[in-house]
Amino acid sequence: DLPRLDRAFADSPKACDVVLLFKRSAPVLHNAVEPANLRLFATPAINLFEKQLGRVRVSRFEHEHHVIPDRARPLDFEVFRLLDVQAYSANNTDARTVAPLYAYGALLYDWNEALFYTTQLRPRRLSTREQKLRRRGEYTGTETWISLTAPGDATRLDQIDELAVRALVTNRELPELLQFRGDQHFIVSGVPARAVSVLRAPTRPKPPMGMGDAAWRVIGHLTPNYMTLAPEDGDDPQVLRDHLALYGRQDDAASRRQVDGVAAIRSTRVARRVPGMDRMAIARGHRIDVTLDDAAFDKGRMFLFSAVLERFLAEFASINAFTETHVSSTNEGEFQRWPLRIGRRHSI
Repeated sequence: DLPRLDRAFADSPKACDVVLLFKRSAPVLHNAVEPANLRLFATPAINLFEKQLGRVRVSRFEHEHHVIPDRARPLDFEVFRLLDVQAYSANNTDARTVAPLYAYGALLYDWNEALFYTTQLRPRRLSTREQKLRRRGEYTGTETWISLTAPGDATRLDQIDELAVRALVTNRELPELLQFRGDQHFIVSGVPARAVSVLRAPTRPKPPMGMGDAAWRVIGHLTPNYMTLAPEDGDDPQVLRDHLALYGRQDDAASRRQVDGVAAIRSTRVARRVPGMDRMAIARGHRIDVTLDDAAFDKGRMFLFSAVLERFLAEFASINAFTETHVSSTNEGEFQRWPLRIGRRHSI
């Protein structure tokens, strides 16, 4: 975002020059920013909003219960995240808060009295008609199931008859059914604007990244340090690629292409002056040389990827060490030298 543009336009209402100053030259950014990249009064819009869901019936004979946002229109909404869960008994009085079990706030409750819940996401089951008419690659969505537990006294669950749930929901794939041709204007209630126009059609919905074996892949992310990601005795980037792939979707060809664009990585032990009270403070760390394949990145993307990668590598260095990342491309050679960064790995 570019703040305080209103002051600049107040002084010159007809035209205004925007000059972006950088500390150093980056050849990959030359001619990457054009006037078409700037648009006034534009803001992103996301298909996500709060909704009070229909009551969830609780049966003592079931260990999990289906959360349906709207029973009258079950296919129009999809649960994104639960915000608040209240439990009611058969007489529908004295609501009790049900807290998420795997959350930091769960430690603040008295476990002898508290109720907790966990959720499970599953791919939505298609009807026979949908299976016949569904096109390959269409978004099917997920369904949310909730389970209750009472660590202090399991008999408390027998007193629960239904749940009132407030959640963040989406409209599933409904935005894909809208037709966007040119500038289409519409009115949004409650917004002090004469009209709103859509500049770009909404992106396609995608399933949550936690589906499938994603959880097991994340567990493997807990053990390595930057010495395994950037070896001293070779330049094989496969370990780094595997860990970067955890942050992208397996079905996202663009992100996968960028991860595979890491052509080589090597680290070298170095000693540098580090900022501190003593001007002569010296620390040992690693210079990390990364080579990226130009063919894997669009215009201007390589510099952004290198900036993220530089911080990513520092997250695996201890606080008593540092990383100094140099990035090169297969065609242009070295194009960016990032200053040393103190290790950001937290001590346990």
